[in-house]
Amino acid sequence: MKLKDLLRIIRANAILVTLAAVFGGLATVGASLLVPSTYTAQSDLFVSVRTTGDPMQMQSASTFIQERMQTYVRMVDDRAVLEPVIEDLNLTVTPEELGERVTASSETGTVLISIEASADSADSAAKLSNAVSKSLVTAIERLETTADGQSGSLRLVVANPAVPPQSADGLGWWMSGILGLLLGFALGVGVSILLSVLDTRLRSKEDIEELTQVPILAAIPSDSDLRGGPLDVRKDPFSIAGESFRRLRTNLQFARIDDSNRALLVTSAQAGEGKTTTSINLAIAMAQKGQKVALVDVDLRSPAVAERLGLENAMGLTSALIGEADVADLLQPWGLDELYVLTAGDRPPNPTEILDSRAMARVLARLLDEFDSVVLDAPPTLPVADSLVIGRQVGRIVVVVGLGELRDRDLTETLKSLDVVGVPVSLVLNKVSPSTTQTAGYYTSYADTARPPIIDETIHPSMAGQGLSAAAEAETASLDTQPIQTVVTDTFGMAAASESSHQQHCNVGVGETSRFRSVASSDDFSRSELAGAPPQRGANETREKSGKHSRRQLLARERKQP
Repeated sequence: MKLKDLLRIIRANAILVTLAAVFGGLATVGASLLVPSTYTAQSDLFVSVRTTGDPMQMQSASTFIQERMQTYVRMVDDRAVLEPVIEDLNLTVTPEELGERVTASSETGTVLISIEASADSADSAAKLSNAVSKSLVTAIERLETTADGQSGSLRLVVANPAVPPQSADGLGWWMSGILGLLLGFALGVGVSILLSVLDTRLRSKEDIEELTQVPILAAIPSDSDLRGGPLDVRKDPFSIAGESFRRLRTNLQFARIDDSNRALLVTSAQAGEGKTTTSINLAIAMAQKGQKVALVDVDLRSPAVAERLGLENAMGLTSALIGEADVADLLQPWGLDELYVLTAGDRPPNPTEILDSRAMARVLARLLDEFDSVVLDAPPTLPVADSLVIGRQVGRIVVVVGLGELRDRDLTETLKSLDVVGVPVSLVLNKVSPSTTQTAGYYTSYADTARPPIIDETIHPSMAGQGLSAAAEAETASLDTQPIQTVVTDTFGMAAASESSHQQHCNVGVGETSRFRSVASSDDFSRSELAGAPPQRGANETREKSGKHSRRQLLARERKQP
């Protein structure tokens, strides 16, 4: 496991790790404060042998002492040693209980016996250790004394009497808290790693790359604004989400360079991964680049495009498939660009069969003849077979993967199902953390210094002469007095309608700044169609009717002058 993977797991389970660390620290501090303190004191006995100074005799005495040392150490918890201590100190414990509080040891190569005694106070520990040392000396001398009353050659002396210890045993409460904090943190990390191993949900780009070789076109950040409706890059042209969809549009352009079929199917493995959001905003991004795009809602079981875009869904794709209405009458324009939406319409009882019909093939072929790109918002792949049926009629399939929601086996099963269709498949990561999005760092810093572009900037004819040639000024000035003939022709060659209007002057000073023209809402389009008026096809016609022209149009007129 790499370090970044470990950090990702800790960040994903930050609450669990924090709670484990806090609980560990509080538990150890509470235990250190509630458990009674114990003190340990130590005394040392020196063992020697009476010799005459002869080297050979001293060597034999040293060997004799080493043999007896371990015997003396084991005698420290005998009843013969501890019973006198209980009587001397007036203790109310048995020799066996007192033996658990007393230990003796001797290091190899030394002639010292260390006796440690534990008690609930420092003075009691020191008294107990000294009392055991004296009792052990007395017991050994009694054993070493011969039958005729002569003392043995060994002699034990209390070399270092025990003194009351300055602090209790163990760590202080604050050290115990730090240790418990670290142990709790380690336990939380361990549990997090275990949960991540057991959890098969896809949480990063690396997880998907380890699972499949299908190319990933873009990563869409998690944004609450994207769930409520379509992305409007006019509000924030430098947003990370807007740039992600533009990146997806560009990568798709290169991925589809060999695709003869310009129909694009957007689906997902399960519901709720963001396929509809991706379909809508991808279509908007394509239209903003100048393409004529048709967005078709083929999710006949749970359509959502009409609701997201605020369009009518009384009649739509199903109406065209059953011959109730013509496709040209069902397409609804949206926004200022060449984006047309074909909603789902009424829900049929047999969605799979109706999508696999010849009528659907004819509708799709007709759309491909008239539009540069056709984006199909399809149902999820695993629950139903609708995407597999309609996927055979498109040029590419885009699978939206919701990070943190989709499991690896579901993605594998989805890709296997789509592999049978025989259409190129690409992936789009959705709901990616903004901090891990590839463009997050760049566009967050770059947006502060970049100059906002001119988007739908309108210029009144009275200001048209600024920075333009004399020919362009004359042509612009003529617009104030000459009527404009506007011809509207729908996508499929519907009857044209003409309208004449005179330019009206607005009280705009020469030094006044330009304004952004308001975006026509979908409700305005619906009302115009219901009233029998020809639908407005883009922003250019609207500007000509209002007498306002964008700077882009005026510069284009200037370039056309001889």
